[in-house]
Amino acid sequence: MEIGNFTLDVGWTLAIIAFSVFMIAGSIVMAFRIVTRIPADYFHSPNGPSGENASSSKGLPRRILVNTVGVLLVFAGIAMLVLPGQGILTILAGLLFIDFPGKYKLERKLAAIPPVLKVINAIRSKAGEAPLRFSGE
Repeated sequence: MEIGNFTLDVGWTLAIIAFSVFMIAGSIVMAFRIVTRIPADYFHSPNGPSGENASSSKGLPRRILVNTVGVLLVFAGIAMLVLPGQGILTILAGLLFIDFPGKYKLERKLAAIPPVLKVINAIRSKAGEAPLRFSGE
């Protein structure tokens, strides 16, 4: 099909639509699973959870894989800020996987945004999990 100077290939269009639907559904499922697995007191300490450096005991191939998945989730979340999907939740989920200095403070800052925290705690409530607690609560 040709529209003006633009040629539309129906096969590619359907593939892109299918891929987009798959990515949206996958990001929502993944964000829900990750949000419900965060311990309720994960953000309670301003300096980070006590086991924060436990990732150093992981094998190198596993750390590379986990960090790669995290980076992909962050990029997908950034794209979802302008595309349909759970952008900030997906970015937060990706950050939970990645090891970098200052990670905990950034996660804590993102999760403490009132609309984000409201969505996270609503998801946790539906899953039967306690709401996230921050220090001073």
